[in-house]
Parts: sequence; C-alpha cells; structure tokens
Amino acid sequence: YDCRRGREYCNWRCRAGVRRCLRSPCDYKWSCHVEKEIRYYFLKEEKLKNDYRKILRICSKIMFGVYIIFLTYFLFFAESTGRTFESRSYHYNLELFKEIGRFIKYSHLLGAKAVLLNLVGNVVAFIPFGFFLPILHMKCRSFLFTTFLSFEFSLMVETIQLVSKVGSFDVDDLLLNTVGGALGCLTFLCMNRIRRTYETKEKKRI
Repeated sequence: YDCRRGREYCNWRCRAGVRRCLRSPCDYKWSCHVEKEIRYYFLKEEKLKNDYRKILRICSKIMFGVYIIFLTYFLFFAESTGRTFESRSYHYNLELFKEIGRFIKYSHLLGAKAVLLNLVGNVVAFIPFGFFLPILHMKCRSFLFTTFLSFEFSLMVETIQLVSKVGSFDVDDLLLNTVGGALGCLTFLCMNRIRRTYETKEKKRI
C-alpha cells in the first residue's frame, strides 16, 4: 500500500463537518469509515428534506382549502359585503378603469373603508391563490401560467356573481384579482429563489 496515495486520499475536507483526517495516512479502514459516515449523513439529510416537502404540501393543501371556503363565503354569502339574493338584478361593467376611477374620484364621499375594500381588497383576496398554486403543483411555478389561472378563476367568480345576482360582473374586479394572483406568485418565486441561494451557499461552505 502506497503511503503517498493514502495521504492524498485522507487529506480532503469532509463535507459533513468532520475535520480533516489527521490520523495515519496509511489507515485505509479509517478513511472508508469516514466515507460511509458522510454518505449516511447526506442520505439522512435528503430524507429529512423529502419529509419536510411532503408535510409542507399537505399543510398547503389544507390552508388552500380553508382559503377557498372563506373566499367563497365572502364573495357569495357575506351580508356585510352586500351579498344577498333579495331584490337583485343583473349588474355589469365592461368599461376598464371605470369603477376604479369612480372610487378614486369620489373617495371623500364613499369613505376610506369602501375604497380599500373594493380596490385593495380585490387585490389582497387573490394573493393567497397565486402563492399556494406553485407549492401545490410544479407547473404553476411559471409566472405567466399562474397569472392566467388567476384570471380564469376571477372570470369564473365574476360570471357566477352576475348569473346568481349576488354581485356584478366588473372588468375592473377582474383586473385587480388577476394582479393579486400575479403578486402572490411573485412572492413565492422570490422566497423560493432566496431559499435556493441560501442552500447553495451552505453547500459551498461545507
């Protein structure tokens, strides 16, 4: 057994946080033992990551389901937002920025609460929709695809509100909801990129 080759084999940095092998360079068995420990460490770490991802997806599914239930209630059944089935008729707005401009122009008459509920509320309500979709499905990690799904979901909501007469079909709401879904997707993509950058730096440091 060549001691120089053994020295080259042992004199490497262990990625598991173990210090350099300072024992005899000819101790081949010790080197094999360290190598097995390293492999076991990374296999265990990979298993923990997979378990964490499974738990994250399960929790995300539950939270997404709860979000859809609350969103459905406030969009179709909440009396506080004027969702009633009595004495209703068909209402719709097909002129883009008409309602947005009206709320901004007459904000001093309508009140800050009404303005925030209709403008900011329509954006915030769809942020979780765009945030949870990329977690639940890999295909939804495309920004354009998630934005398109947000538009489709908002279109479905607006159509149901028009047909059921519990609200109005408003292209401004359609725009604000889509913006909210896009912001939610951007939030996820930014957080995911920060996580990947941190993990890459940790691997290089080790």
